[in-house]
Amino acid sequence: MRTAQLPAWANAIAPGKIEIQADGFYPEWLELLGITEQDIDQYALECAFQCAKMDIQFAIAGTELMPPPGGALVIIANDGSKSSGKWAQKNYPEGKGVKAASKGGEARAYFKRIRQIPSI
Repeated sequence: MRTAQLPAWANAIAPGKIEIQADGFYPEWLELLGITEQDIDQYALECAFQCAKMDIQFAIAGTELMPPPGGALVIIANDGSKSSGKWAQKNYPEGKGVKAASKGGEARAYFKRIRQIPSI
């Protein structure tokens, strides 16, 4: 079994339970997506969030951090800047919308391209 290599913005709480820091994954993924600060919208934030979750899924696959059999992976997004509303989607324009990013699979396509994964 290989050892999990979590991104700097992620912390293992227990097998199958990972906390991710919004102040870490949003800036990293927005930059990877080519989104500048003035162009942030709900769509961009949702794409970044979905890509961060996929980073975690790939990081723990086949490691000691996998959920126990029959268990689900729980990813807790911790927004330490919540009082400022920095990463709250409601504070940004809709853009293409959250559904296009997640349910439409656009975030998955970005993740595959950026991480150079042929198929997921």
